[in-house]
Amino acid sequence: SITLLLLTSIIALGAAIAVAIDRRTRRNRAQIDALRGLDHDRRRLFESIGHDLRTPLSAACGYLEMLERDDGLSKDMRRDYLSTVRAHCLRLARLVSQIFRLARLESPGMLPVLEPVSVCDLARDIGARFARDTRPGATRLLVDIEPSAPLVLADCELIETAIENLLDNALRHGGQESTSRLSVELLQAEVVVSVRDNGLGFAPQAACASTGGLQHRRGLGLIIV
Repeated sequence: SITLLLLTSIIALGAAIAVAIDRRTRRNRAQIDALRGLDHDRRRLFESIGHDLRTPLSAACGYLEMLERDDGLSKDMRRDYLSTVRAHCLRLARLVSQIFRLARLESPGMLPVLEPVSVCDLARDIGARFARDTRPGATRLLVDIEPSAPLVLADCELIETAIENLLDNALRHGGQESTSRLSVELLQAEVVVSVRDNGLGFAPQAACASTGGLQHRRGLGLIIV
């Protein structure tokens, strides 16, 4: 009958609406969970940034206070203290630069500028710069370049940033009197750049390509990489 048909249609419509509402509810919950996770990662990132900035800033302020209070310091000690303050200020400036770089990399409009790049020449230049900066007793740097590696299509600035941050991390955390190696190899038609050191290292899953993987504080350098 018409009444039965109408009732059946209403029941079917109600069921369809219930299914649609359920799907929308689950989708909204997933979006809320994602936003909460993103907010948590952002807070962890800010904690990491705060820690990274406080360390050199506190150290520099401490040495400056000692320079102000103690008039009996020798010229050599004053020179050493000022050199230490300068080193911490340079580290602070480098961290600020990395913060701006990370913000730019995570902006929605950020797109790589692809062009033919000689990774060999790039790695050789970066290795030479870091080798000159290596102090006695610090990590030794070896550069191993495959001369037959072809040009690759890449963003030169981003590749340079990644290699620099990996090398900086290796030289600072590789351990005293250890050796770090920067290499460029040609493996099955792929150009592979690697940085190896003798440090303790960490599990591969702890490394991340964005702020979303910050289970542990690994510093801005590796996040940018």
